[in-house]
Amino acid sequence: MFNKNHIKFQSLKSTNEFALSLKGMPVFSEGLLVTTDHQSKGKGQLGSTWDSASGLNILLSVVIEPKILLNRQFDINKIVTLAIYDFLTSFSSNISVKWPNDILLDKKKIAGVLIENIVANNIISYSVIGIGLNVNQLHFQSFSIPATSLSLHLGGQQDLLSLREVLLDKLTQRIISYRKGKDLDLEYHNALFLRDEKASFVFKDREFTGIIRGVSKKGLLQVEVMRELREFNMKEIQFIF
Repeated sequence: MFNKNHIKFQSLKSTNEFALSLKGMPVFSEGLLVTTDHQSKGKGQLGSTWDSASGLNILLSVVIEPKILLNRQFDINKIVTLAIYDFLTSFSSNISVKWPNDILLDKKKIAGVLIENIVANNIISYSVIGIGLNVNQLHFQSFSIPATSLSLHLGGQQDLLSLREVLLDKLTQRIISYRKGKDLDLEYHNALFLRDEKASFVFKDREFTGIIRGVSKKGLLQVEVMRELREFNMKEIQFIF
């Protein structure tokens, strides 16, 4: 799906930003792949940044045409995070999906996702999917969630091009499976970080402890607090590690 329309850069502000700048052009269609060796202003969720040393990691954006209702937008998140999960489970059994958009290896962040949708008449016509995957980087800035890479986990340098090809193949498989009607909910919840475990959060500048029970169809985190199930969107709540 992503092997016929590939735009490559040595350096770019943001692969998502560049892909979105092509909107309205013939090239902006399902299957577009934008890759770069380095991002000067890599974007994460909610305005965060993505730390990546030049030439050491997988940095890419793809365009797909979901043609699904807006209220099902979190399905796209499930497709992408499970594709990365599929890819990483060949290297480790300790992979989990941290809501809403991170993938962890040994409870350390190894990949992140940024999805930006274009909506018309309540239908998601295009999704620009940004993926950052730590491969050969050995040193990271200090964040609230410690970072890791495949090289740190496996103990040696990895081939970026072959790994990217496998990752994109996993994404293609997940998209095809979804379009054939496969429900991803059970697999997503089985991969969910800290599901049915106590976790600490910050909500409106207050810390509290709850038990993660799942994620709703709309993408809200479901947390049991004092025997009551509450739902939070990604702008409301933060994990405490």
